[in-house]
Amino acid sequence: MGKKSSLTNRQKLAICLKKQREKITQSELARWAKDEFKLDKLPGQQTISDILKKEEEYMAMTEHRLNAKKIREPALPELELLLAQYITDMANASQPISMASIIHQAKIQCRRRQLEVPEDFQFSIGWLTKFMRRYGFKSRRIHGESGEVEVNADNIQDEFNAVKAKISEFPPERIYNIDETGLFYKQVPRRTISKQSIGGLKVDKNRITVVCVCNADGSHRISPYFIGRYETGQGFNGKISNAYKYYNNTKAWMTKEIFRKILRKIDSAVYAAHKGKRVLLLMDNAPSHKNLDIKLENIEICMLPPNTTSHYQPLDAGIIAAFKKKYRAMLFHQATIRYNEGKLEKLYDIKLKQALDWSKMAWERVTPETIRNCFLHTGLMSNEVSEEELAAQEAAVLKDDLDLNEQINSHLVTVGTGEDSLNTVNLSSNDENDDIHEILTMDQRFNQLMNSQQIDDEKQVDEEIEEDVIEEEEESLRLKLAEKRQYYQQFVNRLSLDDQDDLDIFYL
Repeated sequence: MGKKSSLTNRQKLAICLKKQREKITQSELARWAKDEFKLDKLPGQQTISDILKKEEEYMAMTEHRLNAKKIREPALPELELLLAQYITDMANASQPISMASIIHQAKIQCRRRQLEVPEDFQFSIGWLTKFMRRYGFKSRRIHGESGEVEVNADNIQDEFNAVKAKISEFPPERIYNIDETGLFYKQVPRRTISKQSIGGLKVDKNRITVVCVCNADGSHRISPYFIGRYETGQGFNGKISNAYKYYNNTKAWMTKEIFRKILRKIDSAVYAAHKGKRVLLLMDNAPSHKNLDIKLENIEICMLPPNTTSHYQPLDAGIIAAFKKKYRAMLFHQATIRYNEGKLEKLYDIKLKQALDWSKMAWERVTPETIRNCFLHTGLMSNEVSEEELAAQEAAVLKDDLDLNEQINSHLVTVGTGEDSLNTVNLSSNDENDDIHEILTMDQRFNQLMNSQQIDDEKQVDEEIEEDVIEEEEESLRLKLAEKRQYYQQFVNRLSLDDQDDLDIFYL
């Protein structure tokens, strides 16, 4: 049997606590440690003294570090302190961060503070994992508010549990999610590096709506559907080919009519993929998703709780973000090529056909690990994956993200965006998803409310109007339908609308 003489960090902490609790000399502490930990020899007085000097360090250690025999000093202790402060500050501000952003922040801090980085040092996943363990940081699912809804409220939790119960009836390969996202397909970086102010840059807001559909284990993703503003497009000889699954209207909106068409195509696709077995399709309660009046042979629709999609919708948990990042990597790659060819005036100008082709390619390049990881992080799925498997899956997602970040950085630096180039571009703009769903006219909205309820249940109709439009003082429950229409018209006429487009909609 080998000799037992070294102390673990947990044992050193115990020595510090013993000293705190009892008036005891260092010699007595050494004898107590030898007996308590069954050591082969008595620790020296200098050893005990060194341990007591590091009391605060041992008190702050994570469980992982306490079980280690030696404290391995980090290669860049100053950097790790800065990163720990960065993570703490972001947590205090309730701002989510990813592992990729921590590594990116580490590189920025090294450059800004001119830290000496060893030649053999790598900002690897292994280094990041050890840093997080040293400081007790973990990847956690975010809880709390989302828009207008508190997800921990009893009524939301009841709906959430009902959705989970329904999901449990299906295997992962037959659980799907559908969601729309806007894409500014010619978007240029919003910031730049220069010696003086640059004016006159017109922000290009050519947008298409992209409809994404995939299943929970990442084994089946349906090629995206597109909605644009025009029947024809640059790069096409005439009308856009049906092979692109492209629809159009003047606002590039998702409408009920288009959504019904897409659902029927998805119904056929899942029938072929699962040989007639029914699948569950998760979706949010956007206006174009409700009251569809459609019968699907192979799909059971499951609506997520209202206003909670940032928490519970898998596609919003990172899948769409990964898709957009891969799309923009292609856009910035082309900008690099054009820069090297001297075509500076049209670095980011592309035709619609190219945007659709790149979107299809970007969607195919989203990894199954990313898809599975996002479904799991919503908390909707029964987590039968071990911690080791989940860690390996997250590591694969992180590596893919880091590789893509380096690729995008390389392109943006080439075209002169700047050294910390990922900070200069919105990979997923906040305003891309503004108004991607149809805005109903007053008559359409009124008729929808009337048709969705029993006509003789006038009280319920009143509640629907008040809930969906504005909280008004309670009207008489016995108003005739003609009186209701007149009241509603008067109310709409009083609305103060900021956007002239919205104003036009009400007078179509």
